Amino acid sequence: MENNQYQLKIFPFAQLDMEQIFDYISVELCNPTAAIGQINDFEKAFENVCAFPESCPYIKNEYVRDKTLRKLIVNNYVAFYRIRNKEIQVVRVLYGTCDYESIL
Repeated sequence: MENNQYQLKIFPFAQLDMEQIFDYISVELCNPTAAIGQINDFEKAFENVCAFPESCPYIKNEYVRDKTLRKLIVNNYVAFYRIRNKEIQVVRVLYGTCDYESIL
C-alpha cells in the first residue's frame, strides 16, 4: 500500500512562535500544564493536516502575499501552512486575534 502521508516541516519562525506560546502560558499565566496541553494540541493538529492536507481553507485576504497559505485553527491560535510536494510547511503560528496580514 502506498503511503500518502505528508511530511511535516516546521519553519524557524513557527518554531519560535510555539516556544513563545509555551513560555507565555507556562510563565506569564503560571500554567505549565496548559502550556504542555497546547503544544500537544498543535502536534495532534499537525498530524491530522499531514493525513488530510487540503482539509483547511486558503487564506482569502488580498494583503497576504502567499496565496497558497492555509490556516489551521488550534484552540486560540492559527497555524499557517502551505503544501509543497509531499510536505506540509508550517510557516507561522499566531494568536487568533492578531493582525496576521501585517505579519505574513
